[in-house]
Amino acid sequence: MNYQEIENTSLNKNVYLLRGDAFLCLEAKKSFQKKLGIESINVNVFNDENFDVVNIINACNQFSFFNEKRIVVVQDIQKELSQNAKQKFEDYCKNPNKDCILLFIDTLINKVFDFLKNVEIVECKPSEIFIVNFIKDKFLKHDIKISEENCKVLNSYCLGNLNRLNLEIKKICDYLMTGEVTKEDIDLLVYKDTELKVFDLTNALGQKDGNKSLNILNEMLKTGEAPIKILGLITGSFRRMMFAKINKGSNLDLAKVLNVKEYAIVKAKESASKFSALQLKSILNLLLETDYNIKSGVFSQENALYFLVCKIVYE
Repeated sequence: MNYQEIENTSLNKNVYLLRGDAFLCLEAKKSFQKKLGIESINVNVFNDENFDVVNIINACNQFSFFNEKRIVVVQDIQKELSQNAKQKFEDYCKNPNKDCILLFIDTLINKVFDFLKNVEIVECKPSEIFIVNFIKDKFLKHDIKISEENCKVLNSYCLGNLNRLNLEIKKICDYLMTGEVTKEDIDLLVYKDTELKVFDLTNALGQKDGNKSLNILNEMLKTGEAPIKILGLITGSFRRMMFAKINKGSNLDLAKVLNVKEYAIVKAKESASKFSALQLKSILNLLLETDYNIKSGVFSQENALYFLVCKIVYE
């Protein structure tokens, strides 16, 4: 089921797994609460700080106050669950309390809840059309316009994260007050995530654009990013590109395997299209060689990065 279907669907299940964007998972939880007319007093939330499988199941079996049903939420658990905890959840899911809706929420793509079988899955993934409309609507509420092209630029700078988009939109609105958002406004006000800069760098390398590649690298170094960290990010990006190149499964499945957001896989496939599998393998070997050269003192960290970029572009 998609999160948009909640309000128009008869919710005849008692256990659901919401997975995807954090903002949309929260909206989906609100939709459950609104659809069922459940007051906040009948909503229990468990996370890493108060996680206890026995307390969670006891909460599911409590009587509700003033409502026919209650909601119990288990969200963003980062630690690995014990076999005993998994078994207790599985046993409960086979015979859940009919007066309770149990919501497992996974916005971290950490697969902690993948063992669950008797659950209805609710996908909370925003489409590009949804994000463009989301951005436009947010700006229109402040009497500010933005083109579809600049919506996509803003979204790419925020790596598809709706919570961050909310914050950046507010910042831009406070700055402009009125009028229309330009690309220059976005470049001025929105910090381009380091991960996105690495995507830009790998794209420039794929285009054999030496000047652009070196300019991006210079910019990253000037902002104070440690060279060894930049090397790690570049290595991670090229590894994702290699997986994206050879993997035939869906973006979501690969994102789960690599423990990254689906948007990162979309960008990886975009970058990987500029390289052959053989080129990617050669670059990964070169990255290992660069790491060795740094650690063995053959090159300084910065010089090793410049040498790496030049070798990829000009060979």
